[in-house]
Amino acid sequence: MQFKIEMVFHKGKNIPYCKEVKMRKAFWMVVVVVSLVALVFGCAPAPAEKAPAAEEPTPTQGEPIKIAITGPMTHSSGEQIWWNCTIAAEEINEAGGVSVGGVKRPLELVKVDTNELTSVPDAALAIERAITVNKVDFIVGSWNTEPVLAMQDVAMDYKKIFITEGAGTPMADRVKEDYERYKYWFRAYYSSKEAVPYYYCAIPQFADLVREELGIETPKVAVMMDKAEWVEPMVKAADYFITEAGCENIGVWRPSTTATDVSAELLAIKDAGAQIIFHIMYGPSSMVVAKQWDELQIPAALVGCNGEAPYDTFMESTHGLGNYLATLAGSSEPVAVTEKTIPFFDKFTQKYGEKPQTVWCFFYDAIYRLAEAIERADTLDADALVVELEKTDYIGVMGREVWYGPETDDAHGVRMGPEYVITTGAQYQDGELFIIWPPADGSWHGVSFPGTVEAELPPWMVEYWKGK
Repeated sequence: MQFKIEMVFHKGKNIPYCKEVKMRKAFWMVVVVVSLVALVFGCAPAPAEKAPAAEEPTPTQGEPIKIAITGPMTHSSGEQIWWNCTIAAEEINEAGGVSVGGVKRPLELVKVDTNELTSVPDAALAIERAITVNKVDFIVGSWNTEPVLAMQDVAMDYKKIFITEGAGTPMADRVKEDYERYKYWFRAYYSSKEAVPYYYCAIPQFADLVREELGIETPKVAVMMDKAEWVEPMVKAADYFITEAGCENIGVWRPSTTATDVSAELLAIKDAGAQIIFHIMYGPSSMVVAKQWDELQIPAALVGCNGEAPYDTFMESTHGLGNYLATLAGSSEPVAVTEKTIPFFDKFTQKYGEKPQTVWCFFYDAIYRLAEAIERADTLDADALVVELEKTDYIGVMGREVWYGPETDDAHGVRMGPEYVITTGAQYQDGELFIIWPPADGSWHGVSFPGTVEAELPPWMVEYWKGK
């Protein structure tokens, strides 16, 4: 037995002494006591050793499955991604968790701020930190294409399943061209390539209004899109869809996604004589264009897709500006795309005090799709999960979600169409966002929704052009 040597210094002297003697005496006293106890009880039979009581299985008794939820968490989009994933994880955990190898395991979410709207390196570093420091098993979230491309490479380096947005096409191209490396990446919902016809759905509607109300037979259309990779398919398709609607394309303007002033572009478009502005803007600049278009009373209908407009806080954030703007993917009141839509919207609104933005609902579904794939594979092994994820056929909040195969041009992207995921076109009228597409008459594949209204031209636009 080893003894601790405590060095104590006498006051005023530097001569240590040892307490080893005192400790040795204490040790022998313990030995004597233990010996006496042994003499008293040594002859008694030992009690029978009880088997450990079987523990009641708890709803989630295994190690947590850690999922990094990534996004620009100081922006409304990141906040909504986090909220959607949180609701899904809470529901799954309340139901007992995810079964892996006969053990129920809870989901544990790790919130990761990527700062992806302003910095690609920040986004890549954030995801690597989540993998190496937080030891996450999976990654779900993010949407800005350029940062997602960098994040995709990091996730693939570590062979981590990465379910993201990012509507740009390069991520899917990589899956098709180098499947063994990029097969772990899946898109949470549709790509910009898949959505092209839907983005342009409003142009025929508004072109007809210009003809009927203003008597202009060939409306002029200005194209205004984010200077971002993900909108390139829409830029390339502009001439086709504008010409198809009997209109003239008068030019393309490409402001930054973080622009704080687009008045120069808007005034140039006015001077060019546009009756329609087809815009796709999804960064912070989308709020700017809505406000300045209204403030400057630009005499052209603002249609297309505005990333901020579908939030139910939009009118409050713009101080009432942006009325008559038309955008894809949204409405003030949810429509029952599936039986899950209304219950989810009600639950989300009650929990967070605002409505979910429809595009982020796909991240709620993504947590469920991942959980179901894990249970089918009965493992967290990434290669086994790729096989199961590719088989996914899931009824989600906004439609039937099926991923394209790796051999397709939209590899691991979500299918769109009447039998799959569909979206809506909407317009602000009197401060409320009403559905204007698909048309109420069901002329688009028999699909229509209650509460659909006719599109309207902004009153100041009508007054301007009728005076010409």
